[in-house]
Amino acid sequence: MSAIETDSTSESDAQPDDFQPQASAEQQVKISFTDLDLSEDLLDTLEEIGYAIPSPVQAGVIPIALTGRDVLGQARTGTGKTASFAIPILEMLAEEQADIPEALVLVPTRELAVQVAGEFERLAKRHDCRVSAVYGGKPIKP
Repeated sequence: MSAIETDSTSESDAQPDDFQPQASAEQQVKISFTDLDLSEDLLDTLEEIGYAIPSPVQAGVIPIALTGRDVLGQARTGTGKTASFAIPILEMLAEEQADIPEALVLVPTRELAVQVAGEFERLAKRHDCRVSAVYGGKPIKP
């Protein structure tokens, strides 16, 4: 498994044996989404929703995830982590809509489930797929 860490304020001593430290955001060469070998449909969607260049976590995670390898990304809030895993998932979905789920994203709270589902829906605009947020617990409103 590869690990990508950006803009982190803490470091962990427990890193995988194949961990490769990443250059800081200032040291990284700026790339575009077109450099990531994404489909034209997804590139059009990214441009339409205002994604100009990948954030450091996106530039580090997306290429590895597109190969099918497991990857762990850590970055601060608002750095594009959801798109880091949503883009590869959408690119790897079957061409025709399947009758069974093809991807499952687990998150710890219903609020995050709704947020992640919303981002998937924005990114999947030109993909033939369905996105659902499924969560349990007590009702928020009585």
